[in-house]
Amino acid sequence: SRIAEFGCGDGINLRIMQRLGYIDLHGLDNSKELLSLISGIQTILADACNTGLPEDYFDVIFIDGFLHHLYNHQDCFKEMRRVLKSGGLLCFIEPRNSLIRKVLDMVTFSPLSNLARVLRNRRISLKEEYDVYSNWSKMQNRLPGYLDKYGFNVIFWKKGPIGMFVKCKLVK
Repeated sequence: SRIAEFGCGDGINLRIMQRLGYIDLHGLDNSKELLSLISGIQTILADACNTGLPEDYFDVIFIDGFLHHLYNHQDCFKEMRRVLKSGGLLCFIEPRNSLIRKVLDMVTFSPLSNLARVLRNRRISLKEEYDVYSNWSKMQNRLPGYLDKYGFNVIFWKKGPIGMFVKCKLVK
């Protein structure tokens, strides 16, 4: 299978897949600096909403914590539909708007976060991306409609306390 990770960053997930025996891996990101940290795997410097790749190119698109960075989710789903083969899989892991996550966010922004390094680091990153993160939290109820609109049939949707894992099959 030809597998792409959209928003691959430094390629940690791709290296895990490589160790598991997957060969035809492609890392797509818009950061030249992060892509330069990846070796032995094909990288693609592109915007996920306009990749410039051929139609029906990938068998699988994997995303780990990337969609919540976007403002225009529909353009990205449209592009993923275009470059994914019919019957191909879209799998993504993203934050989920939940009571536990809201409590975690409140603790992250409180003085309590100074007690744990992981929370201090989370406060820095959450502060930097709070606008897009908030946008993602507001649009999550529309996510099933977006997936359906672009032909992604949900096979599996697991809602965890702070995140979600979704696996879809593309029907063109």
